[in-house]
Amino acid sequence: MKKCCTITFLLLFLFAAQHAYSAEQLHHHHHEHADMADTDVEQEAMEFIDHPLVQGRLSGPAADQRMQSFIKDWKERSEARRSTVPVFAEYLEDLGTKRLVTWFQNREASCHGVLHDMGKVVNDLTKDLALSISICADSCTYACTHGALKRHYADRGEEGGATAIQEARDELVKLCQGELLIAGFYKGNCAHAAGHAFGIIGKNIEAARDLCKAYPPEMSYYCETGVFMQLMHPLSKKFKKQGGNTHAEKLAIRFDYCKANATYLSACLRFMLTPFRKANDFAQLGQSCEPLSGKSRNGCFNALGYLARVHISKHPAKINQICARGDTEDKKMCLSGFAFAKKGHTNVEKIDQACRSLADQSLVNFCLSQHAHHYYQIGNQVLAGML
Repeated sequence: MKKCCTITFLLLFLFAAQHAYSAEQLHHHHHEHADMADTDVEQEAMEFIDHPLVQGRLSGPAADQRMQSFIKDWKERSEARRSTVPVFAEYLEDLGTKRLVTWFQNREASCHGVLHDMGKVVNDLTKDLALSISICADSCTYACTHGALKRHYADRGEEGGATAIQEARDELVKLCQGELLIAGFYKGNCAHAAGHAFGIIGKNIEAARDLCKAYPPEMSYYCETGVFMQLMHPLSKKFKKQGGNTHAEKLAIRFDYCKANATYLSACLRFMLTPFRKANDFAQLGQSCEPLSGKSRNGCFNALGYLARVHISKHPAKINQICARGDTEDKKMCLSGFAFAKKGHTNVEKIDQACRSLADQSLVNFCLSQHAHHYYQIGNQVLAGML
C-alpha cells in the first residue's frame, strides 16, 4: 500500500454537503455534485466572520475590474482541467472570500467541487485550521472547508490500516464533541459528517456503524445517517441486482435491508427509501412499521414522516392521513420526522402550515414544538424513543 494520509482523506468529508443526493446519481465531471431536483433540502443563510480575507482589500470599481480578471483566469484553468489554486492565490486577498463565494453560488447552487482549491489557499494564507474553517464557513456546502482540511493535513503521512482508522475516529469524535467553529453547525451535523468518513473507511456496513458507536447515542444516530447517505449509491446497485418485479417489491427489499443492517432504523430508511416518496409508498411503509415494536417501530414511523415531508409540504392536509397510523406515540414519531427539520429548510413555512392543519390540537402543539428546533441539534427528547 502506498504511503498516504488516511486522516486527510477522512477529514475531507468532515463538513459534508447537506443536500440529500439521489441514490441513482453520480458525481458530475470535475468533481461537482449534482443536486436532486425534488428532495428534502436546506437553504442555509451565509454567515461570514469579520476578517481581511473575507472582506478583501479592494472595493468599488477596482474590485469589479479585478473580479472580471479573476473570472476569466478561473474559467480558463477550470475548462482546461488544471488546478485553480494559482488563480485563488493570486486574487483571494484582493477580492475576499465573501465576494468570490457569492459569485460562485449565484452561478451554480451545486458549486461544491469548485471551492476546494479556495480552501487550500485560505489555509496556506492563515496557517491556522480553526481560523481557516471560520473564514470558509458553509461556502458551497462546506467545500472551502474541505479544501482547508485537506491542505492542513497534507503532510500527516500515515500507513493505512486499523491504527490509522482508530486515530482518525478518535480525532473526529473529539472534534465533534468540542467547541465547533462555524455558527449553526451543530454537534449532530458534525457527527453526520463524520459518518460520511466512516462510510468510506469501513470495510463494510458493520464496521462503519461500529465507528459511529464512539459517540453518545444521539450523535451516534446522526453519525449513522452519514454512513447510509454516503453509501446510497453502491447500495442502490446492490438492490438492483436483487431484483424485485414491482415497485412495492423493490421498496420491500430496501426496507428489509434496513431492518437487518441498521442500528437506528430511521437512519437507514431516510436514505435507502429516497426513491420511494409517493402516496402508495407512504401507505406501504406505514403498514410495514405496524408489526414492529420498541425503538425499531419508533424509528420506522419517524422515517415515514421524514420521507413524506416534500409531499405533505405540497398537500398540507395530507398530514392527517400519513401520520394517522397507530397510537399517539406512533403519530408523534411521524410528526417529529416531518417537522424536526434542518435550519433554514426551504419548506419551513409549509411545514408550519401543515402542522397547523392537524385535526388534533394537542398534535398541532407537538408538531410546532418539534418545528421550533433544528435537526442536528442535540437534546431532542422525542428522538430518545428510537435510540
